[in-house]
Amino acid sequence: MADKITIRNAQVVPQNSNFSGIPKNEFDKKGDRYIFIRLDPDLAEELAHDGWNVKWTKQKADHPEWEPYPFIKAKINYNLRQKPSVYMVTRNGKTLLTEETVDQLDGCYFEKVDVGLENIYYSRYDQYSIVHNIGFFTI
Repeated sequence: MADKITIRNAQVVPQNSNFSGIPKNEFDKKGDRYIFIRLDPDLAEELAHDGWNVKWTKQKADHPEWEPYPFIKAKINYNLRQKPSVYMVTRNGKTLLTEETVDQLDGCYFEKVDVGLENIYYSRYDQYSIVHNIGFFTI
């Protein structure tokens, strides 16, 4: 099983991502930060085979031309021993964002995103969770 992966030119879905940790819906808890990454179907199949929690969007009845796609939800967790490294990249260079400043990425559309992810097993809950380790978000 591949426990760590790097996705270059990741397709982050900004409207479904949450860098601030402010609940966006009834399923979010305060402080939950995460990114939704749209996957190539071949990569999605490979990750699902390796035990990653790959999901598919649902067909929208009011948009029959819309095609469902596979995605993963990766947590951005500053409570872990190894803090995530989230960089905002602009024409002026790159800036390491902190737990207090990462919310600057909410609402941004990204020109390019490279992310490192890890699939961590939590024995306490008997489940895996995808955690964001490092990311370069070019705006």
